[in-house]
Amino acid sequence: CVTRQKGTLVLSALLVVVSSAAGGMAGTPAGTPESWSTPLVISAADFRTNGVNRELFYFSNNGYVTGEGTTVVMIAPVYLPTGSAVRALQAHVYDNSISCAYPEVTVWLNRVGANTGTGNQTLASVSSSGAQSFMQSLTSTSISYEVIDTFRYTYYAVVMLCSASHELHSVAVFYEE
Repeated sequence: CVTRQKGTLVLSALLVVVSSAAGGMAGTPAGTPESWSTPLVISAADFRTNGVNRELFYFSNNGYVTGEGTTVVMIAPVYLPTGSAVRALQAHVYDNSISCAYPEVTVWLNRVGANTGTGNQTLASVSSSGAQSFMQSLTSTSISYEVIDTFRYTYYAVVMLCSASHELHSVAVFYEE
């Protein structure tokens, strides 16, 4: 928050800490070591269309992105510290549809050569199971290329929605420095 008081610029921040009864962060994958950093959380508002079917999704004022019935692919940058190690990918989604040919709501964590723009590689992915009338927290701890190298690669998240009954609320990348 930025405010101006009598010619002086005042910066203030709000820090909200959420913890579960076990003392960990709500939504933290089971068995998460305390040495892991707070996750990098990517809001639904950070995602943008990849250019295909640009008009077939919308952002809700409730903080999620949803499709309108046709497959939509969206991307968001992921900024992690060089040398850190990715430990888990987690997505918070709502999927009350079984109408898709592709596995429902799918989220990938990818990297691509920073200087070439080629050599796309997937670090992790998660997919919903469909037809669930509740929020799902999808988690994968199966990580490839886990050490972050921002000198050689850029990192990004991809989400695919293919139904009006799909919602992406957030993506979290758990890492260790």
